[in-house]
Amino acid sequence: MVAQDWGRGFVYYPDCLGFKRPEADHMWRGFELRMGESRTLRRSHIKHCSELHLEMLDYMEKFMRSYPGVPKICHVWPVNLAHDSMKNLYHADDQFLKFFKRNTEHLDNSFLFFMSDHGPRSEGIEKVRLGKYEQNNPFLMVSIPKRYRNTAIHEQLKKKSEVLMTHYDLHATFMDILKVGLALAIV
Repeated sequence: MVAQDWGRGFVYYPDCLGFKRPEADHMWRGFELRMGESRTLRRSHIKHCSELHLEMLDYMEKFMRSYPGVPKICHVWPVNLAHDSMKNLYHADDQFLKFFKRNTEHLDNSFLFFMSDHGPRSEGIEKVRLGKYEQNNPFLMVSIPKRYRNTAIHEQLKKKSEVLMTHYDLHATFMDILKVGLALAIV
């Protein structure tokens, strides 16, 4: 499942070719494109006090509960929540907490990577010394399945949390999880 709320799509920007076929069986893109085309749909969405990140979490929750016993991968990227202003991020804390609590059973058997592609770049933060570093420091939080907590894998992750990681490291980690996950049916 893939869901991201940035109209141009991060896979296709800038000047990227994208994929020859859809990258997932369940795609959010149709909803996102329709929201961009329909003023009526956007007004209805706003009138009912819904936000795109809430719709995305609902989509993810429905997907996680579908196909019982089948390993799944969800790639959810709520760009609009905090891309242009960090102020928008904080009101969503309780919404995410409720999502995580409602889905504890699923998440306790999952690898969860909560991440960004860069740090804050707006509202003047980039003008202060620390802000210059932070804008190039993406957020990354990892939660592993309960069965792996307090094991050698967990200890290795703790050690790696204190060293520089690159997208190559994340790619290798994702590939390892897929290999182990498919063998044990835990993804």
